Amino acid sequence: MEQSGIPCDLILQNLPEAVIVTDKKWSIVYMNPAAETLTGWIQKTALGKDLSQIVRLLGRENRQELKIPSAHGFQNDKKSVNYLQCLSLSADNAETPVDASFAAIANPRSAGHGYLAIMSDITACLKLNEEHVNRQKISAISNMANYLARDFSDSLGTISGHASAIADNLIPKTRAHEEALRILQATKRAGILAKHLMSIARISDTSTDMKVEAISLGTVVKDAVKILEESLLSQTTSFKIRNPEGMPHIMADERQLVDCLINLLLNSIDAMPNGGTVAIDAAETVSGKNSFAVLRLRDSGVGMTKDVLMRAFDPFFTTKPAGAGSGLGLTVVKSFIERWGGFIKIRSRPDHGTSIRLFMRKARVQPARMTTRSAKVTLETILIVDDSKPLLEKNAAILRNADYNVHATTSADDGIELYAKHADEIDLAIIDLVMPGTDGRKVLEKILALNPTASIIMTSGFSRDYVRKTLERGAWGFIQKPFTADHLLTTVRKTLDQNSVLQADSFTA
Repeated sequence: MEQSGIPCDLILQNLPEAVIVTDKKWSIVYMNPAAETLTGWIQKTALGKDLSQIVRLLGRENRQELKIPSAHGFQNDKKSVNYLQCLSLSADNAETPVDASFAAIANPRSAGHGYLAIMSDITACLKLNEEHVNRQKISAISNMANYLARDFSDSLGTISGHASAIADNLIPKTRAHEEALRILQATKRAGILAKHLMSIARISDTSTDMKVEAISLGTVVKDAVKILEESLLSQTTSFKIRNPEGMPHIMADERQLVDCLINLLLNSIDAMPNGGTVAIDAAETVSGKNSFAVLRLRDSGVGMTKDVLMRAFDPFFTTKPAGAGSGLGLTVVKSFIERWGGFIKIRSRPDHGTSIRLFMRKARVQPARMTTRSAKVTLETILIVDDSKPLLEKNAAILRNADYNVHATTSADDGIELYAKHADEIDLAIIDLVMPGTDGRKVLEKILALNPTASIIMTSGFSRDYVRKTLERGAWGFIQKPFTADHLLTTVRKTLDQNSVLQADSFTA
């Protein structure tokens, strides 16, 4: 190597691996800088010492001390000794994961020889491997959660629909009426579980095809808190929102942000087993060239130790008892916030609560307020296509009670025929995505072929991200199952009013 003009000593000095050379009595004669860093010993102090005094190794799993080979052991067996994925202890007992190899150095010119110890820091390699394994776990759990959430949401919608019908037809304050209301309350709490499942299902989806738009931060915060207040059994937790109307507009996916806030607020509730307060406020800041809205959530809970705080975002890490948490809540939140161009910070101390700050990009332009009709001149007509008969009947009844004309069918083919027959009078179509035979995608395509400007809402137990990737054509709204009567009516009204505004703009142009 020196014949090439590069001294061997210079090469050893710049190797990232720790290299230690001993004489035939196992006494150290050389250490490169990487070895000094790893062992915590400088060469000047280590020279002449036995290798076992400088190099200390532990097994990663059992933490048992590994025996450093001796000179005598190499006299009869010239094979190298390798310890893979063990721990190296420095002079101050700092631990570093390493691969270590020990080998004899033969000297062809004389009978004397020495020994060589090489240790490679494998911290980065282990981290990459752990991340790969975690990604595989998350992907498997996400796929399972997606299908579970869909089936669970459909069943929940059916239960909620029947319970609502029963409650509406019973005398208030009777025992039967109270039982029906308890069922409705239980379905609301179960709806939060469905949202958790969908949050987990979406975490492995790295698609950028999400609905990132200017939204009102204050409105989203109030929606998330309202969902929890209506669903919690315990009334010992209070939420204090400071000036929600004054919170800025941000760039995010509205439904995903609601999921994120519910995750964070549930964590705060769990951290306050005896009750407490969650304070929510917002401020604005500038970082680099970007303006951020900073949403802060502070609880008065038990707080986190330094070790727990360092691992807070690790997938599957949780301090909750077995079966009480997946360890994916903060991972989900961090994933979404970063996809929207923001970041998250946490402060916490034991017995002093936790403060979480979400930094989200501030919207440059305030979204225009939707113009709504003050009164309907004529009854609007809606087509509903859903293969679940209980859900179809429930949603049709909700819309009819709100004074809409409704065409309803469980058959996708019949839905296409109904639209073709009444295309001039149908103002809106509500279509379930997953149906046997001809599915919702085909219905959407047929309706758009008949009327490219048709007003359409798709429904599904799958996430909106999944539906957006499945349905690439056409402008359509979305409602994720299960949904409440209020959510259905609000979305329908908003869609119809939006369509009215677009038609008016087109006419005046």
